[in-house]
Amino acid sequence: RQLTFREVTNEISKATGREIVFQPVTMDEYKNMLLELNMPADVIWLITYLFNEVLIPENSIITNDVEKVLGRKPIDFSDYVNETVKTGVWNT
Repeated sequence: RQLTFREVTNEISKATGREIVFQPVTMDEYKNMLLELNMPADVIWLITYLFNEVLIPENSIITNDVEKVLGRKPIDFSDYVNETVKTGVWNT
């Protein structure tokens, strides 16, 4: 299923029992943050490319590519989150 970043954040927040708020930022704001963190230029270019060219509404179609790659049906994101939270990886 298609999910927005806000929906993904909400799913993780719900599963962890912690308040996690999605805060949208512009690409320029994000690039400036990466520059302040001394991120390499090629990484900044790649992230910019992904958000401006790949992760766009025109590319938001559901395919069976995950099933092809994994050789099995994918699990729902909610199931993934509920299993992952058990590992403690999101504990602070």
